[in-house]
Amino acid sequence: MCFAFAAVVIAAVGLGIGSGAQAGEPDRSTRSGTFTTTLYPGWNMVGWTGSNTATSTLFEAVPSLRQASSWDSERAAYRRAWRDDVSDLPTLKRGMGLWLLLESDRQVEWTREELDEHVLVDLSAGRHLVGWDGTEGTAMAEVLADLGDAVVGASIWDAKLQEFRHFSGAMDGVAAERPDLNRGDALWLYLAEDTYWWLRGSAGPELVFIGELSEERRAEIRRVVAQVMSFYAHRYGIVVPEYSLYISPDPDSAAARARELTGRGSLFEDNLEGGTVTDTAAAGLLGFIAGSFVTRDDDQFKFVLAHEYYHLIQHFILRSAGASAATPAWLIEGTAQYGEDLYGKHAGDFDPHVSRLSSSLREQLSFENIIPYFDVSHYSLAALAVDWLVERSGSSEAHVDYWRALARIGMAGCLPVCFSYRRRGVLSWVRRPSSRTRRHHLAHPRRSG
Repeated sequence: MCFAFAAVVIAAVGLGIGSGAQAGEPDRSTRSGTFTTTLYPGWNMVGWTGSNTATSTLFEAVPSLRQASSWDSERAAYRRAWRDDVSDLPTLKRGMGLWLLLESDRQVEWTREELDEHVLVDLSAGRHLVGWDGTEGTAMAEVLADLGDAVVGASIWDAKLQEFRHFSGAMDGVAAERPDLNRGDALWLYLAEDTYWWLRGSAGPELVFIGELSEERRAEIRRVVAQVMSFYAHRYGIVVPEYSLYISPDPDSAAARARELTGRGSLFEDNLEGGTVTDTAAAGLLGFIAGSFVTRDDDQFKFVLAHEYYHLIQHFILRSAGASAATPAWLIEGTAQYGEDLYGKHAGDFDPHVSRLSSSLREQLSFENIIPYFDVSHYSLAALAVDWLVERSGSSEAHVDYWRALARIGMAGCLPVCFSYRRRGVLSWVRRPSSRTRRHHLAHPRRSG
């Protein structure tokens, strides 16, 4: 749950609607299930975004295709197919990158399939040729930033000029040139460590807009939603595939819709701006977001969206396991704030450690005295504690693994298992009861009654 007081937005999320849509109208996606790729004479490097299918269908779809090749990372060698022999490459698999050789004196417009469902692909350290199905016109800088330290470099192929363009993992020169990736393109990735690759498909979250924003703002917000989801997918291998976000610049409108759908009150009824996430048996995962910040074009929007999406991740992990779990408020909000801070560092010039520390010092807080009376002013200190635990665990995914383990082994066993820390004093922070702690119960709807 996130709050905003006066001009300071602690955490919130806003999504907008264009003038052509009705207020409160749901919209899952602006992408269709087919798209067109231009193939040029000679070599083309493309991504396969459709379902797994026989390679022979590719030759049927493109009559001038002479050869198709994919890169087998395990063998560190190409697999090739020709029109009369596909034995070495019998199947096209979703997410693979392909070299296509066209024997033609003119370009070919190739219309092809894109699936609704997303898929996460595990990539090991080394060289990979992968397909891209993200937002049209995505800058290479964004792709490399999502992969973080895992990527050493990348290459794309300009089929029109028949030449490579190379980029370093440090993004040297990328921001200036801003080469774009379009749906169905492919790229070489050179990885220093294992990571994830996300194919998002044509479906998306359900966005329900209450009130109106400009078409330009709507497009920008959609782009930010895709960026936040991509960040968590590539860094931590976690995607929330289905959820609904109800968004309004007016807290009163959000309060009415939240009560209608959940049967209970929300922070908006106290005239607060911000966001909250809940899991319902009837409607699934829901987010409610409201405030004047929805209309603003600034970095706060990105950060607060990252916070709310982390709460969706918490609920989604437990829902997928069919589990209910009580956990302390400081871990619920501390991990969400930690995720928001990581995205803030990823998206701009932001030092989360300095921000957390300065906020905690300003409030003159110690960790133990926030446990019984945890509230919004304690988020930074809770995130600092999570940062401390993650650092000592030796795994950058420990904060997400906590939620995965919570459904399996319960609260008492999660801290030593996920954070590799067994000091009795720290364990007591998790187990210590308080009125606030007992209220924070993340439950699967089938078991919550």
